[in-house]
Amino acid sequence: MGATKKKTKTKTKRATPKATPRSTAKAAATRTKKGAAAEAVLAVPPNGAALCSSRVVGPKRKDILFAYRQEPDNDADSGWRFLHGDESETFLGDPKNCLVCPLDLVFAMDGTLEPLAKKRVGSAYKRESVDARWEKIADYDPDA
Repeated sequence: MGATKKKTKTKTKRATPKATPRSTAKAAATRTKKGAAAEAVLAVPPNGAALCSSRVVGPKRKDILFAYRQEPDNDADSGWRFLHGDESETFLGDPKNCLVCPLDLVFAMDGTLEPLAKKRVGSAYKRESVDARWEKIADYDPDA
């Protein structure tokens, strides 16, 4: 009798995807104690989230030159909106052009925004370039 070889399957490791702004804002699944059902739990960033123009996020991002804070839409929303400054109403009206980003990610992209984080609702700021200082805009009305 000849020896039989036992076939073994080799396991291939899948690369773990890198976290993205969208993946960090997605719901995470957790199991109940008995493991019977999965329940969605919203992962809320510790400092809240902001709405960012798609023009200021990603590898080909433009500088954030305009920032304003409005009443938050929900508990995770900080109320901050970050833009390049030349976005049209039509552009901003398209949901695919506005991304929810954790404030910590925005601060990592541009540390000059962090001191603005505690400013009150209704605050608005602009600058001419990334090297310029933030200037407060008096009486800014986002609906005007």
